[in-house]
Amino acid sequence: MKLWIKAAVVSLAFSVVGHAAEAGSLKVSVDLTNQRMHVKENGETIHSWVISSGRRGYRTVTGKFKPKWMTRMHYSRKYDNAPMPNAIFFHRGYAIHGTYATGHLGRPASHGCIRLSPRNAKILYNLVSRHGRGNTTIAVHGSARDRSYVTSKSRKSNKRYAKRRTRNVSRYSTRSEPPRPKVIYRNGRGYEYVGKKAARKYYSKKRYSGSYYNY
Repeated sequence: MKLWIKAAVVSLAFSVVGHAAEAGSLKVSVDLTNQRMHVKENGETIHSWVISSGRRGYRTVTGKFKPKWMTRMHYSRKYDNAPMPNAIFFHRGYAIHGTYATGHLGRPASHGCIRLSPRNAKILYNLVSRHGRGNTTIAVHGSARDRSYVTSKSRKSNKRYAKRRTRNVSRYSTRSEPPRPKVIYRNGRGYEYVGKKAARKYYSKKRYSGSYYNY
């Protein structure tokens, strides 16, 4: 009888430990600066995914949260019924969900939600379901940077610089340069042409011996 009770207690203990290990703790860390999500299960990093957070004017909220509610498919009533597969809502209307616009992953592009590829969103949804919302922590930190905005700004600066440079070049290019002296040749020697009056004055002083008095 005692052996049977002991075996039952040991079996129950293993069952409880196994259930606790399965539930465990799930930590989702969202780095807005680098646009990445790191998922830790029982202290060990098991996933690292590229994300897309809120763009300028729709920044993603930061802080530590717990999942509030989840749904396999949600349609945004605020943004034209946009599909949000495997959505995990953690703060008001903010959620982690899949997106079909995978080309925008890696930079801020959403209206505040945290986007994942459809496959990764499904994996995360299943992990949260297995561990439970109470054992899941979502930490959002960092500051998103709109790379497209910086690029457009630099392009504008470059255009302004190019326009200013072109204006300066055209201004200097149209400025009248001093005329090159006219050279005439007499008896195989080159002379700078200084005009008829100066030439007559020069010849009248007989500094030049030749037959070129008139031009």
